[in-house]
Amino acid sequence: MQFDGLLFDVNSVLQHDSGWKGKVCIDEESGIVHGRLLQTDDVITFEGKTYEELVNDFHNAVEDYIVCKKNKKFGKKS
Repeated sequence: MQFDGLLFDVNSVLQHDSGWKGKVCIDEESGIVHGRLLQTDDVITFEGKTYEELVNDFHNAVEDYIVCKKNKKFGKKS
């Protein structure tokens, strides 16, 4: 499936420098790509209308989650 000129499939995953990964899903009707952070039971999501927006939102979600985990505002990494 193509999004913003790039090819995605059902196994598309983004990875943050810290090791966290996010599963990517494409909503063809809305033209928005969204995803969910893996390796945790907490629901942490990200989205974008372009690849750049998607990656930026993913990195922001991971960095916010790391801060929240340090402050013990979320559960444990699984």
